[in-house]
Amino acid sequence: MNKIKFVIIGAGNIGSKYVSLLNELPDSELIAVVDSNFGRRKFIDKLVPFFTSLEDFFTSKIQADVICICTPNGLHPSQTIDCLNAGYHVICEKPVALKADDVLKMMEAEKISGKKVFAVMQNRYSPVAIWLKKLMSLKLVGEIRLLQINCFWNRNNKYYNDSPWRATRELGGGPLYSQFSHFIDLMIWICGNPKEIRSEFFTLNKEINTQFQDSGIINFKLGKNGKGVFNFTNAAFETNIESSLTIIGSKGNVKVGGQYMEKLDFVNLEQVFEIPVFENVTKANNYTYYKGSADKHDVFLKKVIDCIKNNQEPEIGLADELNVIHFIEQAVLFAEAKSY
Repeated sequence: MNKIKFVIIGAGNIGSKYVSLLNELPDSELIAVVDSNFGRRKFIDKLVPFFTSLEDFFTSKIQADVICICTPNGLHPSQTIDCLNAGYHVICEKPVALKADDVLKMMEAEKISGKKVFAVMQNRYSPVAIWLKKLMSLKLVGEIRLLQINCFWNRNNKYYNDSPWRATRELGGGPLYSQFSHFIDLMIWICGNPKEIRSEFFTLNKEINTQFQDSGIINFKLGKNGKGVFNFTNAAFETNIESSLTIIGSKGNVKVGGQYMEKLDFVNLEQVFEIPVFENVTKANNYTYYKGSADKHDVFLKKVIDCIKNNQEPEIGLADELNVIHFIEQAVLFAEAKSY
């Protein structure tokens, strides 16, 4: 099969990263870029056609296999559906949507089109996450008694001023969507779907003007008798502090920590289990003055290419991310109901 041909919509930070990665992968070819701001053409270090609207690209009839959606969060559902209807596979950056109903519409469009949607949750490919998934699949910690996740990050005024859409509910959504959906995805993937979600949202840094609150505490139940808590903030002083996941189980305890859940901090199990030394620590995506989640987009893109070449289903698809968006939506709705 020939190289998989890619188009990128959105030439911002993450879109530029896709340009670099696709240029390096032997089985991929970047054939076009779309961004409403023609001035961003200068950030694309490859001479390819540049369009200022998705409609103009469709009209061009340029042959492509996959469209990568790297635009503001709130645009993901409509653009995904448009691309599916036009006959393309889609890579959709996180979050795939800001509403569960929109994810369901995307799933319906995917089904009708016969094409595939690949949801970008690359943190699943970090060595520590893979090890922890295996540990939990083998039930080596027993029943989960307590799960605690801490995500303590920093997002300053420059982050929001550089791209004002990030501060809006309509296009940005807030920290659970923009920053911490990766860790919600890991939580559900590793520990299962939470139930009886209760939450409280609040703002710690009142000097930053956004349409949402920057911090919160989400309580929920897991399994038969397990309890969980998800603590988050974007108001840490100057830099990110940690993203950690701690499990207290009936047959063992484990903690994954670091700034991006890239380190194994603690493990104590009733049953002997291999505890590897993670020498190749997963790095974070570095966006000059702030850092994002795990830098595993290269692994993700290779898996997308293999999937398309072998006509396989996506490893991470819309059904997975429906669970993530549902969790966030329930937490938001509960917090808003409490405020009345």
